[in-house]
Amino acid sequence: MAPRPHGGEQPQRVDDEVVRVVVESERDATREDLAAAYARRTGVMLGVATVGRSLVRLGFTRNQTVVSA
Repeated sequence: MAPRPHGGEQPQRVDDEVVRVVVESERDATREDLAAAYARRTGVMLGVATVGRSLVRLGFTRNQTVVSA
């Protein structure tokens, strides 16, 4: 008897290009803010961790905007 095939991966729910557009329009937003903006734009609610993984895939870092006095 042969082993059964693996089920495979879940399809990706997040559209990375939409995340890129949201990040570029809201440069200083938190991951929570980005998730809310993504939901407003697409109607799909994402978790904070999902947004974080998408940001890593897109090559964004955790740098903050520095404002000098």
